[in-house]
Amino acid sequence: MTEPDDRPAPPAAAPRRPAWQRAARVASYAAATVAVLAGACAAVVGTLWRSEDGTRWLLGHVPGLTVVDVHGKLGLPPNANVLTRVDAAGFWNLVLDALETLG
Repeated sequence: MTEPDDRPAPPAAAPRRPAWQRAARVASYAAATVAVLAGACAAVVGTLWRSEDGTRWLLGHVPGLTVVDVHGKLGLPPNANVLTRVDAAGFWNLVLDALETLG
């Protein structure tokens, strides 16, 4: 004769979330991670940018970075002319003369 089983029934499995909810949760974790990393990178670059040594490092490691050292603090030889003031009337006369010449 078979005796009744006194063991309790196993707990019912928790219902699974729909696939779109699982994907949304993963996407939100990924977006939060990217936001934290971007903020950290911005903080590091901002800190480097504010110091002379950091600016030298950025110039050496970031190709195409444009830096204007108006006060000569980096100790590098000048390699560009920088316009700090403009004669507006003279500039527009130059532009208008060039346009008249063209056509």
